[in-house]
Amino acid sequence: DRWDGFGNPELLASFVVPNHPVLKPIIARASELLGKWTGNPSLDAYQSGDPGRVRNIIGAVLCAMAEQGIIYSEPPANCGEPGQRIRMPEEILSSHLANCLDTSALYASCLEAVGLRPVIALTGDHAFAGAWLAENSSPDIVNGDPAALRKRAADGINEILLVETTSVDKGRWDGFEPAVASAESTLASCTDFQCWVDIEAARRMDIPPLPQRVLTPDGYVIVKPEKTRRSDSPDDIADT
Repeated sequence: DRWDGFGNPELLASFVVPNHPVLKPIIARASELLGKWTGNPSLDAYQSGDPGRVRNIIGAVLCAMAEQGIIYSEPPANCGEPGQRIRMPEEILSSHLANCLDTSALYASCLEAVGLRPVIALTGDHAFAGAWLAENSSPDIVNGDPAALRKRAADGINEILLVETTSVDKGRWDGFEPAVASAESTLASCTDFQCWVDIEAARRMDIPPLPQRVLTPDGYVIVKPEKTRRSDSPDDIADT
């Protein structure tokens, strides 16, 4: 559960674990909220071709996370090791403790679970996350240019939507739109931007999610994620 940090930022994608079973209640609640708001509970990702629909899905997932009773907490002790420990979903949702990097990875996990393409943005001491509003991705896993991210997130372009994930913490929740505004403010004003990590680009380069730690009646067991086909291009189709 330890990320090496900015020496290997692409490995942050491994902490995005869309198939973890503890995400299911969040996903189900997001569907309920989406149905309440729009009359359609389908988590249909990019199928509609409507960025507004995708925005509603992104918002529903954040609102569902805000109901989980998460309390902001500093990262777990590293005990002298480099990098930073990241709490995995089962730890966050059982302890109800998380910091900005924890909630960003959890949020990205939920977004990828519903078929969206998440990104995580990193400053020197902060993290926030979001997703592409259309079925796009960056050609690079790690992007160090904040201007490129600002441009993609800017009004009138609206290719990526970012949110402040610590807004879901107890005592901080003020709704989805303020969470978006907070992320926009951070991106516009930060002077120590490090990079943003495109999770879909990482998957294309075979950086998979970490194995899942699942609680069973006999204790925790490790379940390796299944590798899934990402396309049906001719290269993937066997000769007949």
